[in-house]
Amino acid sequence: MEAGILLGWYQPELTGLDTSLESSAGGSEIIRKNLLLGYSFSIPLFPSARVGYVQGGSYFSGASDTTQFSRKLIYRMFVLETYFRPLRRLELNFALAPMWNSAVIKLDTKNTKSVWDAQIGNYRIDVQAPEKMSNNYFGFASLIGIRYYIFSWFAVDIKTGFMSTNYKAANWKLDGKIISGPVLKIDEESIFLMQLIFSW
Repeated sequence: MEAGILLGWYQPELTGLDTSLESSAGGSEIIRKNLLLGYSFSIPLFPSARVGYVQGGSYFSGASDTTQFSRKLIYRMFVLETYFRPLRRLELNFALAPMWNSAVIKLDTKNTKSVWDAQIGNYRIDVQAPEKMSNNYFGFASLIGIRYYIFSWFAVDIKTGFMSTNYKAANWKLDGKIISGPVLKIDEESIFLMQLIFSW
């Protein structure tokens, strides 16, 4: 069995968040938009294949005026991976992964219509906080990679590839109701992943 610590990079267009509370909360845009942090697990399936689970997330929290808020975009990959070793310590691999993803926005204050308008654009209603909006959506990823075993129990794995999602701004939920949320362009994204892999 293997477990990994994941660091990833991608370049989404978070239009509906860039024009809302996030733009006035400060912080590094690279950390807010491009960085993915997560973990992975995998088990051998055949001598040259394994199945696993990879989760990476983009997280941000901040405050604007009297509003404390947080946002996360979670990408979950259910991975089928094939590999071979041209050298004893070197591995080449290829992975296909259906995805089940989610997005969550939380506000933690008593909000007026203007605060929510600033947060998610087209959604206009008075709410009482704390409130949570969520959106779940499918996707698919294809990755190629290289892994180097520093020790028999420790390796560095680097992958690159593409992921496609069916995110829809109109599919957010708040208190069981369907609402319109932020416009995010995350339907076709190239991604880069680096993992520290521990085996036992």
